[in-house]
Parts: sequence; C-alpha cells; structure tokens
Amino acid sequence: MGNYLTGQWQTFAHAPKPGHVLCNQSDIEDPGVKEFRFGPENKAFSMIVARKGDMFYGYVNVCPHFQIPLNSPAVPEKFLCVNKQHLKCAHHMALFEVDTGLCIEGPPEKDLLIKIPLITKGDGVAIGD
Repeated sequence: MGNYLTGQWQTFAHAPKPGHVLCNQSDIEDPGVKEFRFGPENKAFSMIVARKGDMFYGYVNVCPHFQIPLNSPAVPEKFLCVNKQHLKCAHHMALFEVDTGLCIEGPPEKDLLIKIPLITKGDGVAIGD
C-alpha cells in the first residue's frame, strides 16, 4: 500500500513515473474527472485527473477517511457531485475542492486528498515532478 500519512504518491506500488503521459486534454470533459489505473487489477494504483477550465488536477483515488476509492464499483466513472463543483466520496458523501483536494464537508473534513503533480504539454496531460 501507499503512505497515507505523508501523502507521498510515489511510494504507492505501480504509481506512474514523472513524465508519463496520461491522456489528451480533450479526453476529459470540463468540468470532468477521469480515472487511470496502473498495475495488476487486484493491486492497481488508481489515480484521478480532474479538469476545471484549462487546469488539470491529479490525486490518488483514495478517500482519507477509510483509505478506500472515492468512486463506487456500481458507478466507477462518477467522481463529481451533482453540481459538478466538487469531488465526492461515493461511500461517505464527503466533498473535496477540485483544485486543492481539501475536504470541505464530511467525515475527513479538513483532510487532503493526496495530490499528484500534473503538467500539460501541447494537448497532453502528464505526470509532473
């Protein structure tokens, strides 16, 4: 598993390396979120990329409350709340700011999602340093 206490995304097994291109910018709606998985299915590293305007934000797909994915297996593509202004944990209904990962409502209030730096190159979205 990863290091949930220090938020070091690089310590997770199968985490992609800096420079890894994830997708084209146009692959993610505005606003929207897309999940990316790396490694074997039962031990995959899961991350999300959220788009807000021309900005892209990356996070480990783990709620800080119980260290479980934000999305539900029943609706794996759903990460945003109804008004599409916040990320939402499908299990605890916690809300997180898209641009900071800060929990503003719910059990892990004031906790942060583990941020993954992103860069844009041309139309691509890649892992940053």
